[in-house]
Amino acid sequence: MLLALIVVLAVLVVVDRAGLLGVRNAADETGARAVYLARAQLLARERALVASAAEWDRAAAEARREWLEAADSMVRGRTVELAQAAFRERLLKEVQGLGISGARADATGVDPPAAAPVSAGASQGAVPEGEAGPVRLMTFTVQFDTSEPDVLYKLIDRLENLGDVRVNVTDVRIDGPGMKQILPAQAVCSLVVQALALIEPAAPAESEGAVRHGA
Repeated sequence: MLLALIVVLAVLVVVDRAGLLGVRNAADETGARAVYLARAQLLARERALVASAAEWDRAAAEARREWLEAADSMVRGRTVELAQAAFRERLLKEVQGLGISGARADATGVDPPAAAPVSAGASQGAVPEGEAGPVRLMTFTVQFDTSEPDVLYKLIDRLENLGDVRVNVTDVRIDGPGMKQILPAQAVCSLVVQALALIEPAAPAESEGAVRHGA
């Protein structure tokens, strides 16, 4: 009788180890459940990323479009000095277009560069992708004498509505003749204007050609 009981217990142990009885350790079940939940969460995240891929692509395309539009309204130059010279020339041209003579346009500041995501020139092949130059905020003071105050407001309107360069007039000052009896009365007008400059260094091929040409 005892021998038969031992045999039955041995069979039950073998069957249990084989998993035929369906009895599992509580720790094993907890671990398996944790692994299942982790895999389910990972799968859900992957599906969410795939679903949002199109939205990310649209956002990237929109950001690039906005950047290229902004770059079109900046003053371009191979160096900061060249960009400043181009902007100074443009300012004086607009002033002279209103019949104002003797005007001055002096650079009063250039903010530290901010990395540009993509250069407008890079999209046209002028600058390699990923090597876009920095953007700088140029500040100029335009000063001139006039006996017609209205010309000042015409100049402000003209500068702030240029078609190819975005200019912001940040400060205006008018100094009258005071006690001096000058006929006609002259007023000294000063405008502080700002514009963005996109610095586009020469592409390697262009730089190499310039060196060879200079040699």
